[in-house]
Amino acid sequence: MTLSAQPQHPCPIPVAELINLDRHPVDRPDSPRYAALVAETRAKLDDDGCAVIPQLLHGKALPVMSSEILGIRPFLHESKIHINPYFSEGDSSLPKDHAINTFAERSGGFIPRDAFAATSAIDAVYQWPPLLAFIADCLDLPEIYCYADPLAGLTINVLDPGQQFAWHYDTNDFAVTILVDEASEGGLFQYSPNIRTAGDE
Repeated sequence: MTLSAQPQHPCPIPVAELINLDRHPVDRPDSPRYAALVAETRAKLDDDGCAVIPQLLHGKALPVMSSEILGIRPFLHESKIHINPYFSEGDSSLPKDHAINTFAERSGGFIPRDAFAATSAIDAVYQWPPLLAFIADCLDLPEIYCYADPLAGLTINVLDPGQQFAWHYDTNDFAVTILVDEASEGGLFQYSPNIRTAGDE
């Protein structure tokens, strides 16, 4: 896809130094490696709806991002609620063991986009046109845009020891997540593909 001209992001670190472009040349859409990477990602998405791109970021980018998050952690909004996989109320007309009547703890917090500094490296990666174009290609879409919501447009999910994001169905068309600080133990991400259809929950 063709990239339109974009203003330079004020982040002092060029995005090209944050993303591992030698391994993942997302800025070179005409290269054979780009085409192969898109094909590999599409195949994973077609197979089970989830694709992991290992080491997309340079190792030196993660400490920068982690430091940013630590600096804006005072803006963290924490909560502890019980949810079902649908983020809805239960349904007494269905069996107690139906997914809609199965509730689990969701605890943790998030940092909203308006807490980020204008020079944020995380925000620079989020808005980088070549990366947006690459994601659109992987999803076989003509174009995607950054979410303009000043709070939810870009969020940091924070889970401290003992907290969890309960099992759920995503309500959005797709999500792109970067793991910045990996748990020293636990912190298991579970994804179960092809477990429901529109006519069979």
